[in-house]
Amino acid sequence: MIDKAKEIKKHSNTTFFVVDGHDLEDWISDNKVPLFDAVFSSAAMHWMKRDPVAVIRGIHAALKPKGRMVVEFGGFMNCVGVHTALIQALKRRGHDGQALSPWYFPSDMAYKALLEKNGFDVKEIALVPRPTELSTDIAGWVQTFGHPFLSVLDEQEQAKAIEEIVEEMRPGYQREDGTWFLMYVRLRVVATKK
Repeated sequence: MIDKAKEIKKHSNTTFFVVDGHDLEDWISDNKVPLFDAVFSSAAMHWMKRDPVAVIRGIHAALKPKGRMVVEFGGFMNCVGVHTALIQALKRRGHDGQALSPWYFPSDMAYKALLEKNGFDVKEIALVPRPTELSTDIAGWVQTFGHPFLSVLDEQEQAKAIEEIVEEMRPGYQREDGTWFLMYVRLRVVATKK
């Protein structure tokens, strides 16, 4: 996306950087980057499981005083059916599925506490359920997003696990016409730097 943005060159006053969200605080300090009025993130922060507090501190470091953070990402109970099914499929095969999960899905209460502890005033925070129709079946979704779980299995065992997950989820997530749905639960946050 950044390469495409550079290629378009519509805004000569815009500079692009690619930085791991976990490393943002040190990167800001090391590169003496001007501070920002706002930080926006959509559907990314739930992939930053290694150290969510480092991500918050990085956003804090990037903002001017009173700067605004507006983010939306997977929250508590996001994709709960398939997430649980993936964890259980690995557990049945002797793996710690919870440890292999690449996702961080905090509750609104827990995330608010982290923000406040790390220099933010929380203006709004909410978990928002969003039933989402899939453009594929659940097997396709698992193959696309479940790779961090399934990578510990050989190809044959992956196929078996996916088949189990499909059958486990079918009663609650496949509509009568065959269309598959997932319950995304988004954590929406508006906070300002103290």
